[in-house]
Amino acid sequence: MAKPLAWAGSSALLLLLVPVVYGRAMAYGASFLVWDEQHSTYFYDERPGGFVVIVAGLMASVVLTLLAVGAAIRAGVLFVRRSRSRGREATARA
Repeated sequence: MAKPLAWAGSSALLLLLVPVVYGRAMAYGASFLVWDEQHSTYFYDERPGGFVVIVAGLMASVVLTLLAVGAAIRAGVLFVRRSRSRGREATARA
């Protein structure tokens, strides 16, 4: 029973990583307000490569989600196979 549980655990871990990766990418890539003392006004400033980080974070989130779904499907398939083989063993003994 360890293998399906390992796949299910890895699926849950991957799903927990999605908001972390997404949030970190958005936090770095978002523009922020900075006070300009010379003109006495605010302006938006961006970190270098901010747009690239946002796109990479979104792509990583999609990949992590797909891997999590794949791991969940694999866990379900292994669980069903294992339960069917145990059912066959129980009927063969009877």
